Amino acid sequence: MDELEFTVASQQPREGGAVLDFAESLNEGLLDLLRGHSVTGKSADDLFKARGPLATFAARIDAAHAFGLITDSERRDLDLIRQIRNAFAHVSLGSLLADISFNLPAVRIRCLQLAEFPPDLVREAKAVGWLPHYDPASPRDRFTGACIFHWVTLKIRRDRVDRVTSPGRIALTDLGGAIRQLREKR
Repeated sequence: MDELEFTVASQQPREGGAVLDFAESLNEGLLDLLRGHSVTGKSADDLFKARGPLATFAARIDAAHAFGLITDSERRDLDLIRQIRNAFAHVSLGSLLADISFNLPAVRIRCLQLAEFPPDLVREAKAVGWLPHYDPASPRDRFTGACIFHWVTLKIRRDRVDRVTSPGRIALTDLGGAIRQLREKR
């Protein structure tokens, strides 16, 4: 999702559609971040294909956390967002998103567990039109705010990655030094 689509989604009246769009943007952001830390080629592609081990939102959250690409609090929020997305997605399969809202107790509780962001970041998001009427006590606003801030965080991290094309060769002198160090530890 690019910046224009993100702005439109944040103002979208259909709650379910916005939830699914935001969650998918974060899922794609995790994919881009993980791909940026992987080599190019079939072995990496196989990890992310439809039935690969990193095909799901949950697996990508876990992998990004395990490799130190996201913090503990980001992992917690992304997992809450995934759970909220699942609640909307499972209901939407049969009823076109009509029977669920942010006021449903299970959804409301999870939304209000999401991190509240500092006022200066909220002001910045309001200035670009992403959070026009942000109220941290509102489950929808808390969800939207968390999605925006995590999307921006993933984008910044992804943009700072130099993609690895293949592991570099290790110089023989480095190998020799490592062998000497191991021998000395015995």
